[in-house]
Amino acid sequence: MLSTLSLLVGHSGDGRPRADIDRQVVRQVSVHCAERGRLLERIHGSLAEIFEGVAREMARAIDACERRVARERARVARQQAQMNEMHGAHAKELDEVVMIRRTRRLPLRHDE
Repeated sequence: MLSTLSLLVGHSGDGRPRADIDRQVVRQVSVHCAERGRLLERIHGSLAEIFEGVAREMARAIDACERRVARERARVARQQAQMNEMHGAHAKELDEVVMIRRTRRLPLRHDE
């Protein structure tokens, strides 16, 4: 069974494009009642405009999210690089402290 959403966004379930089905329904209704056919065509046009507007807004929102993700990834990369730099500097300083303590024959730990 087709969901209402799939019918609205363009899937007929039998492989035909949704627009073809809509045109066929409008044509059939128009044969029986021209006024109802015109009304149905207007309704269909209005719905199509609404859905196109929603699709455009969603595309803009997705673009904005993708830009934000890119900015956040760049920020994380900068922070990772900064952390690696700090880690390297800390390791170098620690090595220097160990060498000084060894040359002075001091214990490396306070409890030694």
